Amino acid sequence: MISSKLSSSFSLFIVLGVILLGAWMWILEPAHSLRWAIGIAFLPVAWMGITFLQRFSACRRVIEGGHNALMGGIILGGVMLAGSYALKIAQHYTLIEDSSSDRLVAVLIGAFMVIIGNALPKKLEPLDATKCVQGKEQKFKRFAGWMFIISGFGYALAWLVLPESLADKLALPILAAPILIVMFRFFFQSLGKSQD
Repeated sequence: MISSKLSSSFSLFIVLGVILLGAWMWILEPAHSLRWAIGIAFLPVAWMGITFLQRFSACRRVIEGGHNALMGGIILGGVMLAGSYALKIAQHYTLIEDSSSDRLVAVLIGAFMVIIGNALPKKLEPLDATKCVQGKEQKFKRFAGWMFIISGFGYALAWLVLPESLADKLALPILAAPILIVMFRFFFQSLGKSQD
């Protein structure tokens, strides 16, 4: 098993790589600046959020149990985002000519999100591993799982059925909105625990 320190360091490296590749794409295609800004900011905000929430005593216990899983999610998400940016950069320099790689990467990202969403509520913690109320924790996991499934399915479906120009504009908000809802709910739920 990968140590918590190693996964944190590697996730930071991946986040920095996504920032660099996203900035490169922003330079190459400034017309899509909002998309690149969201792509550049999303993982660093998630990484900083996890790091920030570990400072609260009530949140630390919840996050420590799943720290490797959370950082692993950031690593996998960063690898997929960096891979899609690298494909876009390769297309820009005509190293790859087929635009279907965009759709393929998007469908794979969507499928990954659906798989994560399906697995999320099935991971049970031992009763003594946390001071949280198990029912509330499981309810949150089910909620997050459904949001990940909706996010991934919507993202993949947008890239499969919409014209590329429309999918390019709509798919990222479809992917990000449910995940942001989960992050906000987790943040406010964690703040509520720290006040108790």
